[in-house]
Amino acid sequence: MNSSLYRLSPTLLNNWAYFKEEAPFMSEGVFLSRLNREKQAESKYMTRGIKFEEAVMTPGKYLEEGYPENVLAEFQRLTQGAFWQVPIYFELTIPGTSQRARIGGYIDAIPPGNLAYDIKTTKLYMPDAFRTKWQHKLYLIGLDLYGARIDRFEYLVTDFKDYFIEGYDYMPELWKAELYNELIDFHQYVQTNKHRISQEALYVSSSK
Repeated sequence: MNSSLYRLSPTLLNNWAYFKEEAPFMSEGVFLSRLNREKQAESKYMTRGIKFEEAVMTPGKYLEEGYPENVLAEFQRLTQGAFWQVPIYFELTIPGTSQRARIGGYIDAIPPGNLAYDIKTTKLYMPDAFRTKWQHKLYLIGLDLYGARIDRFEYLVTDFKDYFIEGYDYMPELWKAELYNELIDFHQYVQTNKHRISQEALYVSSSK
């Protein structure tokens, strides 16, 4: 195990933000369960969302699910020629510490042009639903650090009736400052709660 490298993802940082904001569905117990990467049961709705994304990627797949044809057609049009499930990871040092972190995950689709997409499914969509989420911020920061800067990230969202597009232009200085502040708070929490956190879950394995 490489004890000098945190293993972080957009989802984990979203959970951390929910916990700090005292969101009713993210108690400390729930957050620690996510941080310790305890296995979560996959709901039928999650499975449907995964299948929908695969149906966008592979036209003709899961026709039996009865997804709206207009939504599938539009998402397939927008992602035509895209690279799918593109891994984006980057490392940085948390300010004021010697602690380093590896952050990243997979971008759903990068089509030709200067933007990236993530496909989301929801029961009820509200405008600006993803504004404070970390996915678009981390992935555009990561691409920039790779020297492959993309200036816009869009969420392709469906409630299985209609579709919505929510997009954000890259704001490197602001987003990097927000990220550093979040990591400082997260690191302080980890130092205080080491006895409650699985080392194998938090740190990058030496084999990776």
